[in-house]
This record gives sequence, C-alpha cells and structure tokens, in this order.
Amino acid sequence: MTRTPTTKESLTNPGQIPESRWYTFDLVSAEGEIGGWGRAFAPSPAAAHRFATSFLAGTSSVRLRGAANHD
Repeated sequence: MTRTPTTKESLTNPGQIPESRWYTFDLVSAEGEIGGWGRAFAPSPAAAHRFATSFLAGTSSVRLRGAANHD
C-alpha cells in the first residue's frame, strides 16, 4: 500500500517535513516605489512569493529580498 504525503510533507521526500524559514519581501508600486515590506514563513522562496502575492500585495507587486534565519 502506498502512503500519500500529508500537505506538510515534502512531495519529493515523503516522511520529511521541509525546513521553513523567514523570507523578507518589499511591496512595490507600479511606479517602482517601495510602499512597505513584510515577511513570510515558508518552505521555499516560491511559496513565500505566492503567499505575499496572494494575501498581502493587493495593488502592489512583490519583490522577494531573500531568506533570513530568525528564531
């Protein structure tokens, strides 16, 4: 019987929960002005970008700065 990974488990490595980290991003207006910033705790840069774009950006675009290890 094949086990299906849970949503918290890595699809490429079942049984392993991917390590999440904090990603910082800027909210950028259409004119290129930085209107704010935020952080997302996510397992990958793509997941952090999706979160920021879907839930926080509104009429701004999102520019991911990178990952930081915060305790």
